[in-house]
Amino acid sequence: MKYKMCVMGMGLMALAGCGGGGGSDSTEDFERNGDGGLSAFEGTWIRTNDNYYTANGQTFKLRRQTIVVEQEGDQLRFTDCIEGTSAVATVDNNTVTFLSAGIPSLQVVNDATLQSTLDFGGAKTDVVLTKVSDETEYRIADLDLEVRVPAVVSNWDQVCVETVLQGSTLIKVKTVDNASAVSVGLNIVLSGAVSPGQYEFPSATQSLDGYLNSAQDVTLLNPTGTLIVTESSTTDFLLDVEFENDVDSTLVSVDGSIYFDPVWFAND
Repeated sequence: MKYKMCVMGMGLMALAGCGGGGGSDSTEDFERNGDGGLSAFEGTWIRTNDNYYTANGQTFKLRRQTIVVEQEGDQLRFTDCIEGTSAVATVDNNTVTFLSAGIPSLQVVNDATLQSTLDFGGAKTDVVLTKVSDETEYRIADLDLEVRVPAVVSNWDQVCVETVLQGSTLIKVKTVDNASAVSVGLNIVLSGAVSPGQYEFPSATQSLDGYLNSAQDVTLLNPTGTLIVTESSTTDFLLDVEFENDVDSTLVSVDGSIYFDPVWFAND
């Protein structure tokens, strides 16, 4: 069965997700608001693109993303929280229309749900965006993570997640500490589905890299250490890894846990 909780499409085109969120049960409140109701859309969303074959409904790719929506006058800006790319849209007659060419429109179900279906003949993509918070800086995954840069940074104001399930599993995590002006990104590729166990780095079958943006922006390479995955009510990643940075090869340590809602890795 296909996972249908959330999806969307843009040149950004892949948002993914699910999750709770406030909002009216119809579009009536949105239409009645004097300002067009656009402020109700501000916050953090999860978009899920469910790509499946038309003939049998079998999913061949699931992509889930963190999207931040902000009101700019009489328009909305949709930003891919991981990549930082964005697109501006207007809302009229319950349709979200993007001003950039090539980005399909979305239908407003209510101020916490947007959706669309893209038909490519032999394949379709269901896109659903679901709002998870009114905050535009939101921790979409819980974490207890220390990064030594060389000072220790551990107070994160924002956490964004993206996952792509397509045979292998791609997990992207971005964390931001505004006080220290530090952001850290991690890109994890597992050869199959996310399964409990211990993953060693370096590895011929898994990969782990990232970046550190602070006073000096560096790429994190050549990891050495472990990733331990456990499952309970959350899917937990325990990291104890050291990276080389691409500027002077000094080591950057990443140590701690990330607690994911299992829906980020759900196949149905």
